[in-house]
Amino acid sequence: MKVALILMMLLSSSFGLEEDKQKHIGATAAISLFTSVVVSQYDYTPTEVFWISLGTALAVGLAKELTDDEFSGGDLAADALGGTLGAIPMFVIYKW
Repeated sequence: MKVALILMMLLSSSFGLEEDKQKHIGATAAISLFTSVVVSQYDYTPTEVFWISLGTALAVGLAKELTDDEFSGGDLAADALGGTLGAIPMFVIYKW
């Protein structure tokens, strides 16, 4: 799990993204990955685990954006990317 987080953070920085976007990707990836690990312990399908994890990460990202002085669609897009990257490992593990 730590390897997946480190890989996600390295990938986000290697594409020349702003530091703020990297933080959004890393934070929501961690939230999504943690959520998927917890939710996978219950009676959910891999697809449900994926969507619950992604939804949780997006909800946190949206809540953060709504509390900022200025709403940023770019930050929300970075949150979506991070949430997706965080949800994929458990989906792949439990799907196959």
